[in-house]
Amino acid sequence: MKRFTRILTTKFNNQERISLIEEFRSNSFRIFLISAQTSATTHGIDLDNVNIVINYNLPRSLGINSDLDYVTYHQRLDRCGRYDKHGYLFNLIQTLDDWNIQLGQQNYFSFVIKQTDINGIRALVL
Repeated sequence: MKRFTRILTTKFNNQERISLIEEFRSNSFRIFLISAQTSATTHGIDLDNVNIVINYNLPRSLGINSDLDYVTYHQRLDRCGRYDKHGYLFNLIQTLDDWNIQLGQQNYFSFVIKQTDINGIRALVL
């Protein structure tokens, strides 16, 4: 049976990570979940044909205040809608801290992040 979804976590070694990325590039599956809050797991991943990125966990900088890691966030944003293609980035906001970090994103990147729910997402991507 063909799998449509695969997940990459911080528990994967480098060879497993490379193998999974190659599977995605060869269209062996359509949904690639990357579970990582830092850039270490995702560093060097360069994929075409990605039009949706979902931040289940907002990338955090290491340290006491754990603010948004703006570089990693921008890299994730850059993954969707590349080469003049349309793309979407969704942040799943789970806590008040996530909400405050999202407000900080808006200030840092100088744009308004629109709120939506599952019905709004369906309307955008289906």
